[in-house]
Amino acid sequence: VVSTQSPISLHFSSTLGLPVTLFSTITTQSILLATTSPHGLVTTTVAESSDLPGLSNDLTFTIKLASTKSSGNVYIRGLVNSGTADTATLAVTGAKAAAFGSVASWTQSTGTLVFTIASGQSLSTSDSVFTVSILNPASPQNAIAPEVSIDGTNYVPLAGYVFSARGGFSVKNWQVQLDPVAPDLCIFTFEISPNFNVEGGTMVISGLPNGTGTIAPTISPSGTVTASGSYYNSAAGTFTLTASKVFAPGSSVTVTLKRVFASKTFTPQIAFPSMAAEDMSMVATGSILQAFWQDSSTATGQDNQITFYLRPYADMSSGSTVHIKGLTNSGTPSFASLALGGAQADVFGGSVVWDQSAGTLLLTVAAGKTWEAASESEVSMTLINPAAASNLFSALEASLDGTNWLSMPRYGFAVRTIQKLPSPSASSSGPGAMIFSLKPYIPVSKSSNITISGLNCIEPSGSAVTIVDSPEMFAANGDWDSTASSLTLTVSATNGMLTTQSYSFQLKVTDVDQTCDPRVSLHYKQPVPLTNAVFGVDVPSTFASRMSKALVAQSSTTPGDPNSLTFSLRPLFQLASRSAILIDSLYHSTTSSSSVLTVSGADAALFGSVAKWSQDSSSLLLTIASGQTMSDVQDTVFTVTLINPGGVMAPSVPRVWSNYQTPVPADKGVLGGSLSSNDYCNACGAHCDLCANALTCIVCSSSYTLDNGVCTLCGDAARSGGEACDDGN
Repeated sequence: VVSTQSPISLHFSSTLGLPVTLFSTITTQSILLATTSPHGLVTTTVAESSDLPGLSNDLTFTIKLASTKSSGNVYIRGLVNSGTADTATLAVTGAKAAAFGSVASWTQSTGTLVFTIASGQSLSTSDSVFTVSILNPASPQNAIAPEVSIDGTNYVPLAGYVFSARGGFSVKNWQVQLDPVAPDLCIFTFEISPNFNVEGGTMVISGLPNGTGTIAPTISPSGTVTASGSYYNSAAGTFTLTASKVFAPGSSVTVTLKRVFASKTFTPQIAFPSMAAEDMSMVATGSILQAFWQDSSTATGQDNQITFYLRPYADMSSGSTVHIKGLTNSGTPSFASLALGGAQADVFGGSVVWDQSAGTLLLTVAAGKTWEAASESEVSMTLINPAAASNLFSALEASLDGTNWLSMPRYGFAVRTIQKLPSPSASSSGPGAMIFSLKPYIPVSKSSNITISGLNCIEPSGSAVTIVDSPEMFAANGDWDSTASSLTLTVSATNGMLTTQSYSFQLKVTDVDQTCDPRVSLHYKQPVPLTNAVFGVDVPSTFASRMSKALVAQSSTTPGDPNSLTFSLRPLFQLASRSAILIDSLYHSTTSSSSVLTVSGADAALFGSVAKWSQDSSSLLLTIASGQTMSDVQDTVFTVTLINPGGVMAPSVPRVWSNYQTPVPADKGVLGGSLSSNDYCNACGAHCDLCANALTCIVCSSSYTLDNGVCTLCGDAARSGGEACDDGN
């Protein structure tokens, strides 16, 4: 019987460097073991004095027997690769050395020690402590757990490790984050420090998924360790460093590698050539894969809706926490249950603990919930801004354990102002101008879209947009949507927007006597891919970034068979009636176009149980029915059936679009008043069912053909799109 006072050691191993996950659930349950102890040992431990290669190492053993032993031997095996030669008189020291006549027999080839109990001596039921000194292996290696026996047959592991337990590296930490500007780009950072002098040698980090990109790594401090030539092997997932100078124990380097990796799961290991690879240790801050934030107002003393976008490296279970700090000087008093909004508010139980004096938020994953790593989670709450402009929120940090903090980039624009210039004179009918100034919190990547909406108070003069400052930053003129009263600018494909510069541009306008509530939002051009592909034998995984959830499953991969496609969607924001959902890239289906394709499933009624299918554009259009809304807190699940391609095809990866937008409000409105409507849907042009804006259609109405973003109808006596002529015939 093992009592509650006796430790039980369970040892597991993993071959080939693969990670092992054990005991996902541990319960406090008594276990009744055998009533005899065949090895006769109660306590078995080992400790060492050095883990550096080639040095003398004092190995101190502690054993306690179940009953007194007055003769015979104690055997310890497994100490392989020591540099100490065979000897029958290895010195034994320590409190119990006399029990063995202060000598032991050592066999180098098998790494075995034999201690013979001297005449008139014994080992008792108390701890027996004794020490021997042997040389460590000449080269670093993985740690060894030696075994002990008192009969030469029944061996048990000693608690502890010897012979360079740290291997070649005393520090081998890593972490990974997603770039806030380009979410598919992983920022992989690791810190290493050797256990011995390295000069001219190489170190290989493995276990990185296949990655693409040419961004050179950064190494700090520079000079000691370099990455040159073919340092990154994408096929093998390895990264090689070279010690160009002496890389000594006690010194360390930090290396940052940026790549678009095929997977967001890493099992990195590090090794010197001809040595066993050592697992690298993930630092706590790396447990948060993505963390950034944005606010709705920088007005002092005013309500400010703060939105956080968070993503863990791995799924976090019920009871897991997220700490956020840096919100000091807010006017909101402390709350034990401050209301939490956003698409994933329910994951954290719909509330957050707010501490006014500390300026901290504590989110806890609710019972029965999981904070998923598959995509970012969006949560928001409202706090009163500080009374002084100098105290406004700026530097926020996030942590899972409240000690290892990760800096959170700020999303959106630090400067977002609008100035109205009147016409040249009060009696003039000439145009005035609206001057916009934007300065991003984070760099804005090339070809991104910036949309300014809520401009219902103005009319453009000839739809002209004049760039006042840095005209090279935007591609051509802005796209003015007169129906939606919005202006869309596309950042140049050559240049991005820097955080150190403000960008100004003006829109010539004719004054209109209306109120104005301009809002600016940053939209990347890429639509949301679904997490699975259809119409193919294999179903690859992709990364969904625009909806909080976007999944698809198929019923058949057999060519020519009907295939029931079941979609599970959850938008970042609630979608109102008449909002449109477009799913495209459903290539090569042989189903003919239909404006009344049947929609089935739990939420089919949300779309009136019908969808519009276009075989030509390989797209499915669903419109939210009158009186219905699409929830942002639970999945919308529906099914449509399409016929698979006639032959074996590579799988198609569908994408999902919505014409719904929720821009970020500017610091303040202009020209007085505020906009009464908060519906910022794009209004489409004539004969267009779904559009990117009023001038660019995505899906045309029945009988019309999409031609460069314009819906055309041959024979309607109107020249449009790419038509050279149309005489009505």
